[in-house]
Amino acid sequence: MRERGTRYSRSADGRIKTHRVRTGRARHLLSGFLECEGCGAAFHALNSVVTYGCGWHQKRGPIMCWVSLRVPRLALEARLLDAVRECVLDPDRMLFVIERALEHTAEIDV
Repeated sequence: MRERGTRYSRSADGRIKTHRVRTGRARHLLSGFLECEGCGAAFHALNSVVTYGCGWHQKRGPIMCWVSLRVPRLALEARLLDAVRECVLDPDRMLFVIERALEHTAEIDV
């Protein structure tokens, strides 16, 4: 057990850090961006991609992670995209960002 335990790095509070890094293309909008509050593992699409949830809870059970939350995938993605449209893609904000970028580019070219 000790030998197996050393294979997983832990954070300062004792939670196991995720140790695998995927290099392929994500299949879902939020893949790789969500983290479980309970264990720090990745939240990813579960149940034939209908919901997002903690992969460790699903595969290893409540002993490994107490978070049994399931979030409807399409509803979560829609809310996120709506927030991006409203907050980030606002024409005034976009104009501000473009103006700052042009100013910065002009300073570099000098």
